[in-house]
Amino acid sequence: MTKKEVRDYIKNLISLNKNKLSDFSTSICKNVINSAVYKESEILLAYMALNDEVNLSLLIQNAIVSKKQVYIPRIIPDTNKMIFYKYNPEKIKEGSFGILEPDKENSEFEIKSYNEKILVIVPGRAFTKTGSRIGRGKGFYDNFLNEICIKNNSNLKTAGVCFSFQILENLPLEPHDKKVNFVISE
Repeated sequence: MTKKEVRDYIKNLISLNKNKLSDFSTSICKNVINSAVYKESEILLAYMALNDEVNLSLLIQNAIVSKKQVYIPRIIPDTNKMIFYKYNPEKIKEGSFGILEPDKENSEFEIKSYNEKILVIVPGRAFTKTGSRIGRGKGFYDNFLNEICIKNNSNLKTAGVCFSFQILENLPLEPHDKKVNFVISE
């Protein structure tokens, strides 16, 4: 299958399972919360979900209660780049592509070498069990992960989150497609 065919296939499966996505999201968040990589993390880079993605609300709330630093992305218009800002539920508004984004007044996550352990939660349209991933096609996460991995490899972990039907045997990958360390589903 081509990337477009994979995306269309997944879109159809999401549509067929739309009544279960909320329960699946809750299970996925619980699986992340119970994982060693999450428990060890001090900084969580999460995202605000579209209605066809894993909703991370439960995970974000748990991270805040657990005193982790939480950041969510903001798309830089007319680019394929994003910047993560400190999560503040009172300063969230609809941004690019209808995605809820943080206000630029929040403190920015700077890509540098960190001593703290960082967990990046990565959405995707499809994954393999070994961490290969394709997204929606804009390259936001591939670019971000490439940039952050150059500066911080030792304390950085990436976890793709998806519904189990988004895990496929093989994906049509290109050299710029970044893998994740873990794939977590319901």
